Amino acid sequence: MEIFVIDRPDLQRRRIKWAGKPEVQTDDSGRWYRNGLAFATEQEALDNAQDLKRRWYLVRAVRATQSDEPVNYSYVNHQLRAVS
Repeated sequence: MEIFVIDRPDLQRRRIKWAGKPEVQTDDSGRWYRNGLAFATEQEALDNAQDLKRRWYLVRAVRATQSDEPVNYSYVNHQLRAVS
């Protein structure tokens, strides 16, 4: 499955592969930042990153990236829930 990520400010679309971790860019350094959340699906990770973008003023771009970390959260209907 492929998804498209829209990066601000130029709104360029680009493809990335399936992912489990949400990441955000908050400055012009080109660095991506992630937290301790790991999701079972690409869509959950991207939805969570998009939610961060809506709440955090400085987020310039979002993406979801692959991770070997175990799933520890789910994100459905804007609800973050710990997975045991």
